[in-house]
Amino acid sequence: MNKTAQTSDGYDRYIVDAVKNNSNVDDCLISVPTCDPAKKFVKQIIEVLRRGDFSLKKWITNSKKARTSLPDVCKKESLGERSTSHDTAHQTLGVECGFKRDVFKFYFDAPERPLTSREILSVVSSLFDPLGLIAPVCLTAKLLLQKLCKSQIGLDQTLNKLYMSTLLKWVEFMRLIGHVTVTQGIKKRIDEPDAKVELHLFSDASEIDYGAVAHARVSCLKRAPYCILYSKSRAAPIKQVTIPRLELAASVFRCETKRSLKKGSAQIFLR
Repeated sequence: MNKTAQTSDGYDRYIVDAVKNNSNVDDCLISVPTCDPAKKFVKQIIEVLRRGDFSLKKWITNSKKARTSLPDVCKKESLGERSTSHDTAHQTLGVECGFKRDVFKFYFDAPERPLTSREILSVVSSLFDPLGLIAPVCLTAKLLLQKLCKSQIGLDQTLNKLYMSTLLKWVEFMRLIGHVTVTQGIKKRIDEPDAKVELHLFSDASEIDYGAVAHARVSCLKRAPYCILYSKSRAAPIKQVTIPRLELAASVFRCETKRSLKKGSAQIFLR
């Protein structure tokens, strides 16, 4: 796909950039500010990839107007057509994309079987949160798993009352995650006159964990709201590590996050 896009002359540069930077295996995810560029993007990327015999299918969009620009064959295979005609969501590994309201939602299936270390590991591994929007909640379970490992409790061994109480509280809290929605686009929050967007990053570490978070500060005349963009956290290694070293690891997270966000959203942030 990259080769096909790079050898296609006469098309806008952002088409090549979208294939190169916004594609993963056979999926492409792109965001544009208004409907007109979306229609232009759909037309051009279909033409470009058709040169390499790549056929884009199963389109999803939160805009009905943009969906009208899809070829008839793509409309029939459009997931967005089904998702926006009803108040439903497209689900991927624990994350729901609600196209009607343009939000992210999370769902959690609590295991009904007796909870053991193996079950906890399975549940934690099934949580898919690439943006780190619920990272603090997921980290709680990871820290509990680490405590179980330190206590040398077997994978299928029944937990004692202390650990079971902590785990059940976490499960009950995770059930509430299904009521949480996060707006997908930050453009809605910055589409104001004189709005300036700054990228702020923070990292820190403690004896038990370390991580980094990035958020956008929208500065306008009357207010300066913040919105979280991405976060990443890790449990500290079981083998004791000094806090300065963990802070250094957290700083690496922060630098990686800044590089990724600047690369993918350079046109949004002023500094």
